[in-house]
Amino acid sequence: MTQEEKWLAFACHVGGGVGCALLANLGFLVPLILWLAKRHQSAYVDRHGKEAVNFQLNMLILGWLLYLVISLLRGSVLRPTHVLEWPLLPWFSALVLINLILSVLAGIEAYHGRDYRYPFIFRLIR
Repeated sequence: MTQEEKWLAFACHVGGGVGCALLANLGFLVPLILWLAKRHQSAYVDRHGKEAVNFQLNMLILGWLLYLVISLLRGSVLRPTHVLEWPLLPWFSALVLINLILSVLAGIEAYHGRDYRYPFIFRLIR
């Protein structure tokens, strides 16, 4: 594999984590765009791109489930701005932090030429 392939695989993983932190629910867009653009040119980028997209989609679904459960417990499903209230911020902050940490670890592995599989996720794209 070339240096460019390593960088693209790295960008798929880290871009997803950074995208999640900056764009909230749209963290899957960065790895999705990179993967779709380069998957036919490199098997290495294809593997890492799929893994990164799967992880970001899992984080998105987990975030929605967390929101739904907390909303139901608080009786405020119809008030979406309550996510920004103090009692909820630690839960979503922890989710973003876990996303960032695992994305950076996966990116480092990809940059060093090793495959990485995120633990405990459903692989929606095979």
